[in-house]
Amino acid sequence: MVWIHGGGFAYGHGNADAYGPEFLMNKNVILVTVNYRLGILGFLNLETKDAAGNMGLKDQNAALKWVKKEIENFGGDSKNVTLFGESAGGASVHYHMLSPLSKGLFHKAVLMSGSAMCNWGFTKNHLQRAFDLGKLLGCEAKTKEELLTFLMKASPKEFAGNQDKVINDVEHLTGTDQAFVPTVDGEFLTEEPLQSLRTGNVHDLPTIVGTVSHEGFLIYNSVAKWPWFVEKLNKELEAVSPYPIAPSKELSKSIRNVYFQGDETICFKKHNEQFVQLFSHTHFLVPMFMSLKYELNSPSRKAPIYCYRFAYDGNLGWFKKLMASSRKIDIPAGVSHVDELGYLLSNDLVDHKKLATEDDRKIVDKFTTLWSNFAKTGNPNPADHQVWSPIESYEQRNYLDIASPSSIVMKKNLDKDKIDFWVNKL
Repeated sequence: MVWIHGGGFAYGHGNADAYGPEFLMNKNVILVTVNYRLGILGFLNLETKDAAGNMGLKDQNAALKWVKKEIENFGGDSKNVTLFGESAGGASVHYHMLSPLSKGLFHKAVLMSGSAMCNWGFTKNHLQRAFDLGKLLGCEAKTKEELLTFLMKASPKEFAGNQDKVINDVEHLTGTDQAFVPTVDGEFLTEEPLQSLRTGNVHDLPTIVGTVSHEGFLIYNSVAKWPWFVEKLNKELEAVSPYPIAPSKELSKSIRNVYFQGDETICFKKHNEQFVQLFSHTHFLVPMFMSLKYELNSPSRKAPIYCYRFAYDGNLGWFKKLMASSRKIDIPAGVSHVDELGYLLSNDLVDHKKLATEDDRKIVDKFTTLWSNFAKTGNPNPADHQVWSPIESYEQRNYLDIASPSSIVMKKNLDKDKIDFWVNKL
């Protein structure tokens, strides 16, 4: 099982203090975690040989090649590799499913809260952002070569500390907080993800995709960080539109009707639940379901796709606690983006031996069993009974709802009306 960490393609690492092996080690699997270049070091694309873009994804690809070559020496099976990741890690897994360079290097895929279709996970503005960063650092470069020469002489702290300042306010509304992310580079990624999905140019592998109950808790961080955020949303609500749906004032009005009961003025205190759902949908669920619609309707798709929602809010989720403490805010009950990882991978952020309840331990066992079963066989179910059925059709959209140790059940059509509001605009 090869793990790719998240962090918006700009932050994070794959080390054991955040993504440890303890929970998986009694499941008879081998866990490989990798680091890859991030931010401008990993994703600067000047459309030149020395700055071609997607270096971070190519690092991941190099790790997969290493696994194929060496994993037998660690007791592994190079013909049975599962690639899994969360957030930008989940989007990375999706990119490997689209890349000709990664074909044959892995055999199953798990996309947790991330897709190549997410606004925050792809850009066509790579040149503009690069030159804007140069200007911010005092370089009025006229050519790509001049800019690259300047950046190569700048200190890493200097450009790393400023790289995301080139994102404008409207882009922040879309969930795009990091400037240097995957792009079409003509090698690792030969076309836009949307085009690959439309034409069925996706590696046909057994796949798990899913989400958590309150992905949009991330908006609490945005509101605390940027005082202008909600006021800007009121003026340009259509900016939240997930790609490729075009923003318009007509769309803004429709969003107000669908999510805010038509209120002309929306405020975070009054509408925080609606904000959370809107951002859960536009930043994560709608891109996921757009991808599913294309893949499930593709004649070339034969392998099963399993869908889930993780809704168990116990003591081992760490991201919501970290966000609340760092911003000095209160966040209500619900599973935040990232929080399900506390039940899949051990970490030093939560003392699970001290804090875990009996239900927490049961969820850890059930969650890791599903994931490790899938890694071994392509089927997450126990050998003696079936709890999780693959998606039958896009219209059904059946998914496994993981709510508690005693409530892990199949359901259909997650947030159907609001998801359809967006996906039907394709």
